[in-house]
Amino acid sequence: MGWGLAGTNPNSRSRSGPQALYRRLGEETNGTFRARLERVLVDGRGHAMAFHAAQGDCGIEIHESLFSTIVGGKITDIDQCTQDIDESDVFWS
Repeated sequence: MGWGLAGTNPNSRSRSGPQALYRRLGEETNGTFRARLERVLVDGRGHAMAFHAAQGDCGIEIHESLFSTIVGGKITDIDQCTQDIDESDVFWS
């Protein structure tokens, strides 16, 4: 699966997959990282957009989205979009 993250911070360069990424986010924020799902939009042609707020006691709250491509009932690619790439890069670097 392709996994493209916004920005130039260490997390955006990681291509280890979603499980390893979220484990790392939890470790870097002492377990306070949360992604609160706000809404999901679909187009009926194999695309979904999930909007969420990344937050926690770690000092960041930023709105992001994940754009997913679905083929044969499975997610094949995920691309992240973020409200503020610079803020995200500074926090995660």
